[in-house]
Amino acid sequence: LGWSELLHPPARAAVLHAVGHCVHELRAPEVQWHAALVLTRLRKLLVFRDACILGELLPALHRAHEAALPGLSDEQAREQTDELLQALEDEMLTVSDKPAARRLYALWLPRFFAPIGLALCPRLPSLVEHCCVLLDEEVGSSTAAFRAHGFDIAPATARRTLRNAVPFVRHAIRALDALLRAAWPRAPAHAAKALAHILAAVVRFEAMSQQITAGDGGTEVEPVAGELLLQAELAEFVRFIASCEKGSQVCASVIDLFLARAPKGAKQIERVSAALVLVRPGPGPQLALKPGGVA
Repeated sequence: LGWSELLHPPARAAVLHAVGHCVHELRAPEVQWHAALVLTRLRKLLVFRDACILGELLPALHRAHEAALPGLSDEQAREQTDELLQALEDEMLTVSDKPAARRLYALWLPRFFAPIGLALCPRLPSLVEHCCVLLDEEVGSSTAAFRAHGFDIAPATARRTLRNAVPFVRHAIRALDALLRAAWPRAPAHAAKALAHILAAVVRFEAMSQQITAGDGGTEVEPVAGELLLQAELAEFVRFIASCEKGSQVCASVIDLFLARAPKGAKQIERVSAALVLVRPGPGPQLALKPGGVA
């Protein structure tokens, strides 16, 4: 049977599972011998965006790329890497409004980025933009689902719904983080944009948590919906950027701008502001903070 004769996505996924198994089990020289054929065919299948297909295709493509490149000449390796990045870049925008596909890309992109390393630099502006789109779409999808229910559901159920969305947002943040770590010499040049999007994601989740608290009669609850996990991702990203040359100034300026513009007395900002003050590089923000953490 040819691929076009397999009409059902699970059947196609089964074929890709078999290909992935072969790529994983064969010795690297065997994969390298057929590198051009395997990589080209797998890349062309990225146009199929069913979750069951992508769940098998992305691991197989990653393993094939990882195994094949060491056996290629420098020119061939550059060509294959460039074509892979072009394919991923094209698909990142295409899948941004498809939740299942988007989440699979966010999960696997860091594994593609890390070994490619500095070869990412020529495409870094567009890749950063696309990763930010994935993050924004994930946060937007989570907030839309939450607001659709309003307070028609119990606060405990609302917190559980929000908590279930946190891993997907973390994967999107980590994709952006992994991209800049792989292309670290250029990270400070794109850090302000990336940090602003990560910060916006954290604030929006904190705001939703506060809405749940308000809907629960104003009872103070522990941030079990995962806001602290997102704040930890934010803090880790800030520490990485601050470790880069001129990264401290970038982080400090973005954080100071946020603290200066944060609405006074806004509960959704308090925890985030307090966390930012702790991780901000340098001598401290150039403004006085109230005990609640808000300027």
